[in-house]
Amino acid sequence: MIYTMGYTSDTGSRLVEALMERLPAKKITEENYRSITPQPQDILLRWGSSKYQVLDTQFHWFINPYSFIHFCCQKRETLELAQAQGIPAPPTKSKLAWLAVRPLPTLLGRKKYHSRGRDIQVITSRWQLRRSPRTYFTQYIPSTNEYRIHVAKGKIIRFQEKFLPE
Repeated sequence: MIYTMGYTSDTGSRLVEALMERLPAKKITEENYRSITPQPQDILLRWGSSKYQVLDTQFHWFINPYSFIHFCCQKRETLELAQAQGIPAPPTKSKLAWLAVRPLPTLLGRKKYHSRGRDIQVITSRWQLRRSPRTYFTQYIPSTNEYRIHVAKGKIIRFQEKFLPE
């Protein structure tokens, strides 16, 4: 049995429905997660949700464990790890570190946990930067399009264009 949880997008919903048509699968919900008793062969498939952390201790097999999703939700740390591994990423620094940079580039202020660009604060001056309540700041890199590429075992498994919410 595959237990699945945490899909929020239309794509995720379609993937879960297709999975459930082909394999024995069950959705985990607020109502049923406490009553799940997995068997040794069962798999927990998280779709980006870090809810119900206790489930990771009950399954022998899982895809996207709580700890991984929790780390990836910490966007600043993820960007810093990417840079340390030689993966190109926009310069990301604290408020104090950016205040020392001359001239100050345009920055995007972000909250520690964010999604879908709803928290972005554009910073164009030191005055704005000093007063910003955001947790960290990345250098704005002008572009006309932005893409997310998912890689597994060295192969591209998904390619998607990102859009700001309307």
